[in-house]
Amino acid sequence: MVGDTRPKTIREILQDTKFRNKWGRKTSLEDIDLYNASADDLFKTDDPLISSDTGVYTETMGQKVWDSLNNQTVFYNLLRKVPWGTDNGWRVRNARQTSSGPVSEDGSIPDSDVAAYKEVYSVPRWPVSHGEVSIQAQYLSNTRDGIGNAIGKEMEFQELDHIKEINKEMLLASAVECDTAVTNTTISLYTGMLANFRAGDTLAVVDDDSINTATLTTIGASDTITASTTATGDQYAVVCAQARAGITSLDDIVNVKLAATGTRDLSHAVGWPDSDVWNIDRSAATAAQYQDCALYSAASGTPRVLTTDLLDAAIRAIRENGGKPDLILTGWDQIDALANAEESKQRFNIDGKFTVKRGGESTLQGHQVGFDVATYRGIAVFGDNDVYKLNIDGTEKGSIVYVLDTESLEVAVAQQTQFYESDNFIAAGKLNYDFILYSGLELRCYDIRKQAKIWDLSAP
Repeated sequence: MVGDTRPKTIREILQDTKFRNKWGRKTSLEDIDLYNASADDLFKTDDPLISSDTGVYTETMGQKVWDSLNNQTVFYNLLRKVPWGTDNGWRVRNARQTSSGPVSEDGSIPDSDVAAYKEVYSVPRWPVSHGEVSIQAQYLSNTRDGIGNAIGKEMEFQELDHIKEINKEMLLASAVECDTAVTNTTISLYTGMLANFRAGDTLAVVDDDSINTATLTTIGASDTITASTTATGDQYAVVCAQARAGITSLDDIVNVKLAATGTRDLSHAVGWPDSDVWNIDRSAATAAQYQDCALYSAASGTPRVLTTDLLDAAIRAIRENGGKPDLILTGWDQIDALANAEESKQRFNIDGKFTVKRGGESTLQGHQVGFDVATYRGIAVFGDNDVYKLNIDGTEKGSIVYVLDTESLEVAVAQQTQFYESDNFIAAGKLNYDFILYSGLELRCYDIRKQAKIWDLSAP
């Protein structure tokens, strides 16, 4: 171009009509590409800026926290909640009067008799959840790379954990095995088994020769617990809760009277003492209604497959005691086992409803109230991840199966869940925000003989 004084590019120079290649012709664009390819050492970049270079990129998670834990509280949600009321116990008629009978013509009227009554005493239990956040953590959490209002998030998740603790306490196992011999105040359990106890529980350690009771003072690491007094027992000795510091568990309630050691078995022909509930000493009780559940199906620690015969026996036993079983509660493993066993027979279906009962009343048929659930013989079947799984020699087996009449089960509430927080740094002696959640409640059962338990089950 006339008057064009800008420097020529390499491409323009190579394409100039005066420039000929070795074959005597003008240089083509293809020749230029070949030249560039052969001269790549002139254009190579061997030190690029990449994301992993120092100061270039910092991972930022953002402030949203997703909860990956299982926060289901099935059993607690299924039971009706009632006010504690003005009384701390109840009375139960547990024996008929014997003055009824036929009278022949001119015969004598039967002697009078009085019914027998049993007094039951219980007190509220107080699960507490405690959270704490330092001033430093709260301040930094609100900066750009912080979690965002650490106190708010701790409170949010503590609420979930509080109800989860209540559900767990209601489903603690009444007895577990020791993995080593017990000779002092330290009791070693199989992995995961210490989760069935809480500090303050009254424990009994039992083997074929003796029963020793103690108070659990400390839950330690490596599945060990510390008792207030020396306890002795052989390997595989059984540790059970004689009295709970927390909520009485369903497994404590759905139990049987044991007259002596060795009358029931876990995995090594070792017995365990009675799990007492409320103020009732099962061994001393004269009323069968407060000794035995309707059916306690065990197999001396030999795992067996859950069958419909086992379920039918439990249902029948409850009905023979005047109950109306309306809930089968177990772990998800046994729900799978039941579904597989009943698939061909079509007894296990999904067209039933479960209604939370209150005061002897329930909703009428046709009202859209309740849950659509799987059923067995018309009885609702629910799975709860907190139901105890049998552990034999440290190997996890199948979950317990409970067959229940929830008409006589309830959660008595003395104090609805309360929240309290404090930023009184002087009183606390530290620059931390404190908060707690606490509840006052107890699990009640007005008729133990209308509940049943099936265990010693294998995993499907």
